[in-house]
Amino acid sequence: MQELKKGLAKSLLITASVLGMTACASGSDLKILEQDPQPEQPTAHSSQIPEIIDPGSLRFAVEYQGANYFIGTSTDKNMGCVLAYPTTGNNWLSGCGALGGNNVIVNTSNGSGTQVILVGDGADPRTLIDDGWTQIHQNIYLHR
Repeated sequence: MQELKKGLAKSLLITASVLGMTACASGSDLKILEQDPQPEQPTAHSSQIPEIIDPGSLRFAVEYQGANYFIGTSTDKNMGCVLAYPTTGNNWLSGCGALGGNNVIVNTSNGSGTQVILVGDGADPRTLIDDGWTQIHQNIYLHR
């Protein structure tokens, strides 16, 4: 019985270690999240940040055609998120999707014809560009 307990404890320790490494690795999908926020860059309006997104994780990515785009994580750090809102007006959008790969993390829309895709750092842009998407940041593609 003692050997069974030792074996079970060892298995649990190995599983916990693997899960811990996986959690650390998932954040590397988006290197922008490792950067410190820059004081001269725009910040996301707190009233437009959904509860699922960790406000402290948001990093300004790009301004494109009158809209600011931010990349962040969910509050549990398991999802990558994109937040976009116009510099004037209120037609903003956001979406989150699972980290852990280097392809599409999330594809979201504002309901008026604008779609945004958040991809990991290692994503191959050729297929998206061939399908009519415009790359506006290393991790963000836009389709209108």
